[in-house]
Amino acid sequence: TRTCPIPEIGVDLSENNSQPDAYHIRGIDADRHEDTNQVEPSFVPTLVATLAPSQNSVRNQMAVATPLRETPLTLKDRRVQLALFAIAVVILSLSFGLGLSLNNRAPTPNILIATPSGPPSFPPSNETNTTSDIPTTQPTYFPSASPTYLPSGHPTYLPSAYPTYLPSGIPSKVMILSFSTAMEIFVPISGEESLKNETSPQYLAMDWIVNHDGANMTLKEEDKIIQRYALAVFYFSTQGKNWNNQCNFLSEKDVCDWNEFTNSAIDDSVQFSGITRCDEAKNVENINLVNENLTGTIPSELGMLTKLTDLRLHSNNLFGTVPVILSNISSLGKVELMRNDLTGDMEAFCTNGIEYIWLSADCYDVGITARIECSCCDRCTPWFL
Repeated sequence: TRTCPIPEIGVDLSENNSQPDAYHIRGIDADRHEDTNQVEPSFVPTLVATLAPSQNSVRNQMAVATPLRETPLTLKDRRVQLALFAIAVVILSLSFGLGLSLNNRAPTPNILIATPSGPPSFPPSNETNTTSDIPTTQPTYFPSASPTYLPSGHPTYLPSAYPTYLPSGIPSKVMILSFSTAMEIFVPISGEESLKNETSPQYLAMDWIVNHDGANMTLKEEDKIIQRYALAVFYFSTQGKNWNNQCNFLSEKDVCDWNEFTNSAIDDSVQFSGITRCDEAKNVENINLVNENLTGTIPSELGMLTKLTDLRLHSNNLFGTVPVILSNISSLGKVELMRNDLTGDMEAFCTNGIEYIWLSADCYDVGITARIECSCCDRCTPWFL
């Protein structure tokens, strides 16, 4: 009797078998290791009765066992396969197109385009997204982000052009008061000749402002410099060191503080001497230096005090003429110059159209020629009294 291998057995029990007297069995002979396709009909009933007691169980085993042939695909199955393939192609196409669309829709920063300082670097590097610690000298062709593009472009361009230009130019050159800049201011007032004479009151006043004045004036205060200069010239012109009271003249204080309370040499009363009043803008309005031993001439620079309203210089040792420029001060309403050694005339005060509250000088004529001619003076005192 031949032995049949039990694993992998296929029995064809179909009714359409072309050989009804034989059963098709596929297996491997365990002894001979050969494919066995058919066996004798007398052996099949015993094998079938042992392994497959019923036709249904044999068919179930045939479903698990390796089929003898592949079932041919129907037309309907092929259509299903083609439909699935088409759907797969559509899905792949849509996925590819969506990926390209997302790459092309990268946000474009809303930036101001500035002119680059040099040719851009091209092509851009895509190897890393980290920021370099060393800044590039030229802007990249494609900025990595808008916040880093703007600060390195437009905002840093303007400050490096304009704000740093003016401070390094004008202030360091023009605002410092020196002899040359002081000459430019004072020559139109006093003349070049007097400013070059090192013994003149004008030169002494300029030298004090430039080299010794503790106020450290700058050219942005030109009006205050001129006012300070005019009073300094007056101080040197009238022998200020010999005054009865210095009244803080030539101190580092503001000129409106050049004053002090003094005892009158006439009646021992207390009087307020020096610069006794200024307006809100620190412009000198009143000068009261009565009986202070002023010795010298009245300088024309005093006419630069254009806000002056009250000038009281009587009972001193002033000589020379009264500067005509004082008559041009429209705000000046009180002038007291009597009991001095002044000469000449003050007719310019009578023809300037200004109504003085009082105007006094040594103009009284009692048979002796008056030292001052002033037809409009309302207080004339004999020069010898």
